[in-house]
Amino acid sequence: MISEELGRATQYHTAGDFRLAEQAYQRILAIVPGHPVATHRLGLIAMQTGNTAKALELCQRAAQTDPLYADVQTDLGCILRDAGKIAEAIASFERAVSLDPNSVIALHNLGDIFTEQGQYEQALTFFQRTLALRPDLAETHCSLGNLWKKTNKTEAAIASYRRAIELKPGYVASYNNLGVMMSEKGDQEEAIAYFQKTLQIAPDHADACNNLGRIFYDQEKLPQAEAWCRRAMGLKPGFSMAIYNLGRILQGQRKFEEAAAVFRTAMGITPTDPEIHLNLGNILMELNQPAAAAACYQQVLKFVPDTADGETNLGMALAEMDDYPGAIQCFERVLKRHPEDVNAHFSLSVDLLMLGDYPRGFREFEYRLKRKDSTKFDLTQPKWTGESLVGKTLLLVTEQGLGDMIQFIRFVAKVKTLGGTVLFGCIKPLVKLLANVPGIDRIIPNGDPMPEYDYYAPLMSLPGILGTTLEEIPSLLPVPYLKPDPDLVAYWTERLGERKPGELRVGLAWQGNPDHESDRYRSIPLKTFVGLSQVPGLRLVSFQRNQGVEQIPSLMEQLPLTCFTNEPGREVDSFLDSAALMSLMDVMISVDSAPVHLAGALGVRTWLLCRKQSEWRWMLDREDSPWYPSIRLFRQAVISQWDDVIERVTQELNQLAAALD
Repeated sequence: MISEELGRATQYHTAGDFRLAEQAYQRILAIVPGHPVATHRLGLIAMQTGNTAKALELCQRAAQTDPLYADVQTDLGCILRDAGKIAEAIASFERAVSLDPNSVIALHNLGDIFTEQGQYEQALTFFQRTLALRPDLAETHCSLGNLWKKTNKTEAAIASYRRAIELKPGYVASYNNLGVMMSEKGDQEEAIAYFQKTLQIAPDHADACNNLGRIFYDQEKLPQAEAWCRRAMGLKPGFSMAIYNLGRILQGQRKFEEAAAVFRTAMGITPTDPEIHLNLGNILMELNQPAAAAACYQQVLKFVPDTADGETNLGMALAEMDDYPGAIQCFERVLKRHPEDVNAHFSLSVDLLMLGDYPRGFREFEYRLKRKDSTKFDLTQPKWTGESLVGKTLLLVTEQGLGDMIQFIRFVAKVKTLGGTVLFGCIKPLVKLLANVPGIDRIIPNGDPMPEYDYYAPLMSLPGILGTTLEEIPSLLPVPYLKPDPDLVAYWTERLGERKPGELRVGLAWQGNPDHESDRYRSIPLKTFVGLSQVPGLRLVSFQRNQGVEQIPSLMEQLPLTCFTNEPGREVDSFLDSAALMSLMDVMISVDSAPVHLAGALGVRTWLLCRKQSEWRWMLDREDSPWYPSIRLFRQAVISQWDDVIERVTQELNQLAAALD
């Protein structure tokens, strides 16, 4: 009778009719209380219907009743593993194997667990034992692929996943895992194909959607990446990796408010993940919230105390909060642990220069050349580090922005006093402007054949090599060290026309290079200057080229600008023409871009509209500059707010206009 009832119960159970199966198992227990098979099978029903606690209790009872019952030990191990009780799960699987050395499920699970724990040799032994018994078990080939992946045996992993698919053509996990491996190999198109195949078989496979999102993010196809990650999150609410990836994608699209919200959601799911805090901190820096960003970086350091990124970024946040000593301490702590950390060295250099420590600051500034986005020099001779130049030829090379080259060309005169021949490899837009700077023996436009030389040096490395101090800057080369071309001055005098009584000529440049990392802070919309139109006698002359000129037409009625267009047939040199026209201005007003340096080097009275967190060269709390005596700084009090700056400029222009009457 018991065997017949057990047979019926098994049929119901196999058919998925858990209600009838449970009734049959209960009838067996009514006859034989504690019957181990019936108790075990009731435990399986509880597990299959989601009642883990009941499943665990019933399987443990069955195991106690019959300590030699191998199958219940296997299922008990599965329940314990799913519950996160790994040590107990291992013990159950090992008991199952000791009772039945051919227990494929127990052997396979032991291989999986030891793989997860990083005990790869033990895991491999169990997978090999499993495959010796069942060489056609696709799941074990897939798990073996996972082991090879973790031990960086890429080709072996790919082979195992492919074998799993051969044995089980619709095996979703192997397709997805193959996609991951192809992505890591750099074959992104094949990876995409495997993820798409995964989704053909299982359209609700959240991991495959997330993996597609990650690949499209790496390919900078951000809208596609965003769509896939959002789909992954829809399929699997609380999917932390998809949420994290979506945050990075939104960050890459400069959707900073949305990105911050996403990372805060991720933080609620995995609050101790340092990468989430790090990325949120970076976004908050973009949103001009350095104090909140600093709190995020401090959390990063709480979880990973010796991380260079967390401490370096904390230093940058402190600098944004005007705590430069605190920032410098952060960078110095990083460098004690990571002496070659490029970002820490470079950030340290910027803050030292900001505080006027030029000898140490410029030494650290050399690390700019090791940054990923730095200029690379493909030159045959060694870099000059201060060796004697007597009888030698030094090639100076340009880097970074046009304004930087105008600023740093002043160091050539001191280099020339060291006795060598000085060649200057110059970017073409500056060749004519800088050709007559004292100290240059020969200027070579970039792209022209290079003469023989003994050493080279990037132009911005000169102050570090020369050991320049802040106090020396004004005496290096007297300003003006650039002079406008007399013929062009005459030309622009004619184009400007006769000066009207009381006319105040003011040059204006409001937009820098939009590709500059800080351009959104330094450039100012032209509409912000509309109030200048009330200054008596003002003639505002545009010095804007390319970017920014599109703002002019809609504002001409509110802010009349003199805008010169190129004359047909006339060869234009942007910098030489600008220099000549600047020399005819009563004052030049500019954001922190190349026109400031050009006007400063010409000795033209210049008003720099300086963002709150300025470039290191303008230092702290100064209205003047040791680099250009004709410059006056109008500093912003609040990031991204220019109204008070423009109001002060307007007051000063009114005073200049009154002085002309």
